Amino acid sequence: MIDLQQTWYHSFDRAKAGEREIHQVLDFFTNERFIYLDILDDGFAELKIFGRNLNREMAFIEKDGSIAVNLGNLKEFPLAGEYTLNPKYHVKIQINYLEKKC
Repeated sequence: MIDLQQTWYHSFDRAKAGEREIHQVLDFFTNERFIYLDILDDGFAELKIFGRNLNREMAFIEKDGSIAVNLGNLKEFPLAGEYTLNPKYHVKIQINYLEKKC
């Protein structure tokens, strides 16, 4: 189960005409090792996903029109409150990509 807490974007125009760098941050609580994102589109490139509270890049694959992100060992993330049975962990990921302007 995933409880989304908040999400926000940072956008930076690049010197190369027609591109904008986007950083999307997702802040959520989960007890699932894999999360699935529906962000596949022909309008972006150079996708990278980082664990902000782990300070490292996260592994992901494209599968069936979605991106499957492997969060790894959830116990490396901080606990989200005091859950005793099936605990949830506080995860922050940052998705970086280049958006092609129309």
